[in-house]
Amino acid sequence: MITHNLRAWEREKAVNMFSEDALQAPEQAIFNMLPLASMSVLDIGIGAGRTTHYLASRCKHYIGVDYSAPMIEAAKQQFPSIALHVADARSLPFQEHFDFILFSFNGIDNMPHEDRITTLNEIKKSLKPGGYFAFSSHNIFGAKKLFHIQWNRKPRRMIESAKRWYKTRTRNPSWSTIITKDNVVINEGAHALNLQQYYIKPKAQIEQLSSCGFTNIRVLDLEGAKLQDPYTSEDNWIYYLCTG
Repeated sequence: MITHNLRAWEREKAVNMFSEDALQAPEQAIFNMLPLASMSVLDIGIGAGRTTHYLASRCKHYIGVDYSAPMIEAAKQQFPSIALHVADARSLPFQEHFDFILFSFNGIDNMPHEDRITTLNEIKKSLKPGGYFAFSSHNIFGAKKLFHIQWNRKPRRMIESAKRWYKTRTRNPSWSTIITKDNVVINEGAHALNLQQYYIKPKAQIEQLSSCGFTNIRVLDLEGAKLQDPYTSEDNWIYYLCTG
């Protein structure tokens, strides 16, 4: 799974697709909650530097990493004077500890369950006591859309939806099977990268974080608002903010 996804993220198409610098609403909400100016920040899965554009100029100390070398090369072209490295989140190569670690845009979902737990434990070890960890992850309840054709009045979009549905449906178990799982890897037909992505129910994600020693877990929807009942959210992905 990791090798399959890494090959996708190393493609020029992927670098071009994920080169924009716009923040998502929950990212902006989380950044507004934190005293970034006094914080050392480790930004994991930066892609071509989307979050680097915002964080590096606003925090006390910044390091950005990604496991895709072409992504890091693209980021270095934009930010030649910033510390950017090729690194694996399962084994972070830094001796220092950080006030805030970010793993955005569902980057943690590019690995299977066992490696995900390894990564969470590695991040916990890399945080200063009381430090913050934020990340986003695919929501199983939101995956329902992948297994149903999304009707649209425009013929072209209708055809694209049907193609995505067919690719997803033929590469995965049925929706009735997936919805019974706490977590599952879905072979996505959502775009040309054909990624294998980890999806998890919000309740299971909260329990997973707690088992790895994280506390004060908050859950934000895609509008950046705190979810009052995260267990039933149907957002495609959800942001989590917690302390180590």
